Amino acid sequence: MTYHEAEQYLFQIPKFKKKSTLEDTRAFYALLGCPAKDCKVIHVAGTNGKGSVCSYLMSVLTQAGYRVGSFTSPHLVTTRERIRIGRELITEEDFVDCFEKVKNCIGGRDVDTKEQITVADRKAEVTITHPSYFEYLYFMAMLYFEKQKPDFILLETGLGGRKDATNSFPNPVLSIITKIGIDHTEYLGASLEEIAGEKAGIVKKGTDLVYFADNDIVSLVMENMAKSKETRAFPVKKTDLISQKVHEKGIDFSYDTRYYGNSVFHLSTQALYQCENAAIAIESIAVLQEKQLVNIRLETLQKGLLLAKWEGRMEEIAPDIYLDGAHNEDGIQAFLETVRECPCKGRRILLFSVVADKEYEKMAEMLRGSGLFDLVVLTSLQNSRAVSAEEIASLFGANKMVFGQSHEAYEFCLKEKEKEDQVFVAGSLYLVGQIKEYIIK
Repeated sequence: MTYHEAEQYLFQIPKFKKKSTLEDTRAFYALLGCPAKDCKVIHVAGTNGKGSVCSYLMSVLTQAGYRVGSFTSPHLVTTRERIRIGRELITEEDFVDCFEKVKNCIGGRDVDTKEQITVADRKAEVTITHPSYFEYLYFMAMLYFEKQKPDFILLETGLGGRKDATNSFPNPVLSIITKIGIDHTEYLGASLEEIAGEKAGIVKKGTDLVYFADNDIVSLVMENMAKSKETRAFPVKKTDLISQKVHEKGIDFSYDTRYYGNSVFHLSTQALYQCENAAIAIESIAVLQEKQLVNIRLETLQKGLLLAKWEGRMEEIAPDIYLDGAHNEDGIQAFLETVRECPCKGRRILLFSVVADKEYEKMAEMLRGSGLFDLVVLTSLQNSRAVSAEEIASLFGANKMVFGQSHEAYEFCLKEKEKEDQVFVAGSLYLVGQIKEYIIK
């Protein structure tokens, strides 16, 4: 099988297979032999910022000499982005090899067959089901990490936490929960408390928890979960971030940790929200340091944060042209806060599109009400979940342009942009991915 054939098979899975239960995922993981079960796993959940926190941790740990694997989602251009060692994507050859190992494990079994296998060191009759798209990639990642044997693995949840496939890993060394917001309510619950409870479901007994504490409801859920699991909880508070200064080369800020004290850090981005994600990474490194799982000096931590980059998060792909994956209300709020802080002598042009299962009316209202953009360019995504450009356009006032294809909209922005203008692409990671793919082609 070729890489393209393997990728196409994976893309077809959602048409015939929905998410498995966590018990079924654990059973299939056991059937594979529990790959990478002895690796040090850092498990990351949350609504916004998961990928950025993983990126900061990856950069710091790599700078300190550790070899780090990561499993993240979604991808922007190629599926291989989801599975990495350091900054290197899994090769097409290894991708196919891991794909076929999972497929061979499915073998000639009929879907949903009962089998006697060993799960958690005991024999049990379990149901073996065909993995969903995300589960299949998770199993491939763990097989790859079993082969590569990195010092640490960063596992990012796909959706929620308690029922997520990655929660089948039994014993992570650290749990991290980033900013919690209202998203995916059809799966996670309608209230902040319900969603936080689902995210907190990744916490295991005796595994320390680092979480972003910007809401009393969320904090109470996290503290209660940590107490029930007989483990420690380390909150990261927005008020602990001081002296945030945005300049042309990035952001300077101070953060106080128990281990490193009150120190100054520098980020190579103008996205203010990344200070929060960097602080979560700093606190996590401090906890690992206290547990003697790492040996990282302050200078190494500072350099790792400075060198970190995460595609699609206020990513400057050309002078004054930014891609940001803001795709829900909290993300748009953080995006707008950053745009306000970006000095602009000319006009601000926004290229926007969105998928239907988001609160896109509210997102559009926030963007329109900000008064930050002189021209709004609207387009449709090449995606089954896309909202039409015409429907999105109805949510905006004057000074707008509408294009059926995202690459046409992007080309218009380039032609319209004058020297001192800024262009921002936001609304969906799918949009960011399509623009990046167009640029590459």
